[in-house]
Amino acid sequence: MNTSSSNKRILLFFSLILITLPIISQNKNSRENNLRRISAMIDGIKCERPGVKALHDGPINPSLWFARVDAGDNRVLFLLKNGYDYSGKDQGGYNICDGKRQYECLQDVRDDQDGPTTYIPMIYICNMLEKEAAFSQVNVESPAAFSTWKSSTAWVNVDKELRAGGWDTDKAKLQRAANLNFDVLRLQINTYCPNIIICGSTLEFFLKTVQGGYQFFDYQIPIGNQGVMPH
Repeated sequence: MNTSSSNKRILLFFSLILITLPIISQNKNSRENNLRRISAMIDGIKCERPGVKALHDGPINPSLWFARVDAGDNRVLFLLKNGYDYSGKDQGGYNICDGKRQYECLQDVRDDQDGPTTYIPMIYICNMLEKEAAFSQVNVESPAAFSTWKSSTAWVNVDKELRAGGWDTDKAKLQRAANLNFDVLRLQINTYCPNIIICGSTLEFFLKTVQGGYQFFDYQIPIGNQGVMPH
């Protein structure tokens, strides 16, 4: 796959490590075809729990996201572990980024200062990057902060299956999902074309040591392109 000659870079964060990657180019026709392929591939994922269907994910608002792609504006892709089904009754099969869930997210943020542990960091991070603002300068309850989050965020889970119960940090399950879903995850990253990727305890499943550096999906990372970020 060809890489663009643009000097724009992807910033890939994991813990305190920053890695810069070249952006992979794409055209709009291939984008539409890839989006259809992604949907079909996710529909074809076989979940471990009987009767449960894989969750669709991606840009929170695709039209706003791809407008940012075309304009070269900030786009943050969160590569997270998996969703949780605390009731044990959710059958999945829907898109976690649909409008109803966006509204529920905003209400949760406004009603609970602690907020959902996934949404709150997303909103802070996207606004801090967008506005080059300090943490204390971001009001996560404001419509403006929510609007920035909605337009500049893609949410991609490594494991597309909702896990019953509370937080599931079983590395064996995540590694299995990373292996099984590698092709669709690679296609999602290449199609969504983020300029910032933030891994939520998932980088270890995809960052490989190769001669002269590292490889992350289709990206080759020369030694020296990684650095330490301040905490």
